[in-house]
Amino acid sequence: MFEAVGIPNGLLIGGLLAALIICRLYRRAEVLAGSLQYVQITIGIELGALFATGDLAITGELAGAASLLALCLVSQIAISFFWLRIISGWTATDAVLASYPGAMAAVLDLFDRTSASPRVIMVHVLRLIVLTVAASAMIHSSPEVGQPASTGIWNWIAVGAVVLASLVVGRVLELCKVPAPYMIVATFFTAVGLRSGFAVSVDLPYWSLVVCEILLALLITIRIKDAGLAEFRSSLLPGTIAIVLMLLTSAGLAWLATVLLNLDFTTMSLSYVPGGVESVAIIAISSGLEASFIMKLHFFRLILVQTAPAVVSLLKLRSSPG
Repeated sequence: MFEAVGIPNGLLIGGLLAALIICRLYRRAEVLAGSLQYVQITIGIELGALFATGDLAITGELAGAASLLALCLVSQIAISFFWLRIISGWTATDAVLASYPGAMAAVLDLFDRTSASPRVIMVHVLRLIVLTVAASAMIHSSPEVGQPASTGIWNWIAVGAVVLASLVVGRVLELCKVPAPYMIVATFFTAVGLRSGFAVSVDLPYWSLVVCEILLALLITIRIKDAGLAEFRSSLLPGTIAIVLMLLTSAGLAWLATVLLNLDFTTMSLSYVPGGVESVAIIAISSGLEASFIMKLHFFRLILVQTAPAVVSLLKLRSSPG
């Protein structure tokens, strides 16, 4: 319905709203096993095809944008932490984890190893919903549907090989706590296969992206189905303000990138949003933006937010007496 009236990424937004209603009415709702792997591999194949046809060199523009991204991450965490810890009175642990702009898998891992309260997860789920809707609203038009995907036997063999390799290697990376592991592996194998000539095409049918958007909406909202109303209310206002502050920081750095580097504001805004890599990827792909450039920066962001906790822990260990 949303897409029928011209709302960009209407399927994803409508899926989020429908999933929210379903999860609140039916608390036993669960997504099918393998949904996360399907979403990540589907997005990874699409991204890999984009990377295969694009320039993988690290240009001056990309280096400059990456430098501003690092500044953006530090600013987002500091501003959000100040609001939640100093102004809202949250504990330091809750404030740090709620401000952490990492992938949901990384957040859940940190959550399991700390004494954080459930409102941390509430804030991150809310952030994913807000990011998805806000990013979709920024897109004023969607591209026309291109040529139908290749359905030849060699295309399906290539798709099957990428899927199989992604499931195996992605599982290994998942055990190593790497965020979005199946998407990263699928992107890599698709891009390498196409650029090396081992595969002529790795195309997916349009319906696979439709299913991907629906499952992504369910995966985002399923996390809050068991949350109590009081818990939701107590997290809503401070969490929303923290998210808005992080988004304003993204917009400010995106504007700076347009001034200093002469880059597109919408492209840079999607590049600098705090998290939601799967949502941003599918929005960029379906909206005809520079998805390759955007995801290069998001992969860089994932590396920064994943290595930062390990570096901090190492520094604390080395500075401790004895």
